[in-house]
Amino acid sequence: MPHSARTARTARVLTRCALTTLLLAGGVPRLAAQDGPPVRLPQAAAGTAWNQSLALEARGDFTAAKQILIEAFGAAPATYDVAVRMAWLTLRQGHGADAVQLYRRARTLPGSLLEATTGLGLALTTLGYNLLDRGALGEARTAWTEALSFDASNEDALKGIALLGGPPGVSVEAWAAFVSATSASSKAQVYYAQLPIRLDHASAVRVAVRTVTSPTFVGKTGAFDAQSEVYGAIARDIGISTTELIGFAFSGAGRSNSGAALSTRIGGSIGVAATVSMIARTRANNLQVAPSVFAWLSPNVSISGGMRITSDSAFSAVSPMASVTLRNDRLTVDLAGHFGKEQWAFSAAGPTILSFLDRTTGGVTGTASWQATRAITAYGQLQLEQTAANGSFQSIGLGVRIAPR
Repeated sequence: MPHSARTARTARVLTRCALTTLLLAGGVPRLAAQDGPPVRLPQAAAGTAWNQSLALEARGDFTAAKQILIEAFGAAPATYDVAVRMAWLTLRQGHGADAVQLYRRARTLPGSLLEATTGLGLALTTLGYNLLDRGALGEARTAWTEALSFDASNEDALKGIALLGGPPGVSVEAWAAFVSATSASSKAQVYYAQLPIRLDHASAVRVAVRTVTSPTFVGKTGAFDAQSEVYGAIARDIGISTTELIGFAFSGAGRSNSGAALSTRIGGSIGVAATVSMIARTRANNLQVAPSVFAWLSPNVSISGGMRITSDSAFSAVSPMASVTLRNDRLTVDLAGHFGKEQWAFSAAGPTILSFLDRTTGGVTGTASWQATRAITAYGQLQLEQTAANGSFQSIGLGVRIAPR
């Protein structure tokens, strides 16, 4: 991961980015009428209610189609055919949680068929997206994992798991970047590696290292300090929130520094996020608070806005921030910018620290990610920053992530 404190990861989940997260939005799987249970007339139906329900479903009125059956057979019918049809109509309404309960019950009734198990998998998949929309990431992962236990090729459940960083296991991520600055004609190379480890449906840890090498840095001249960084973090999904605690240390120009950060996200399609970091530097401490709000306008478009408040012995400043994310099944593009002074800007998404020696006064970052396969994602990033000394620097980086299947 290059320099940016405003990486593409804000579009994904906070644990692995944990999201920071990130946030996510999805739509419930598309269901067609032919996906439903075979039409069978139970003996007790005597035709009327059952046939009326079929006619209402054909017109797309799933609520009325289900209500007819409830009035005729009750909310908990003892007949399998009625029970599985009520579950199907509930699923067509997009009510994942209720459909899951109805399908579970249908599977216990005499005469239960494979269709009830298939329907339960579809209902769990829909429930996962319902939970994702609310921001309950751990519960969404649990629902999709169970859905895959019934059908390992369930594409909608697999996509949901991928949105949350993949199944439990160890991922590998690596970046390389080239950075140049107009001030002092400086150049640097950046190398970054990260091991995100998903422990279970709600917990994750990660470790990361980042090295900035600058052949043009001599003494105290040049725009970039040679710097080595190491990070460790643990994240937990609780209800509609994700919280991550990050510890880090870095050294450069003969100085060693350390710090800690707490990052949290609350909400799903709409919500708030905040990162608080403290960097204990050799000469002074640096405190940063970065609150933001986000909203998914559709499953493919999100926006966010916030600010970074920086306070240390050298200066205090407020830097407004904004970003937009565009995505489809494979490609995600993030555009982010800040419009005020920042120094040593910390990003939980990386995690990274902006290791530019001068203060920045504004900048934009564009990041694209391409899911080449179910396990491999490729990244590209371009960053442009303006400095307080009326100079600028540019960064271009490439990365790859390999996740467990």
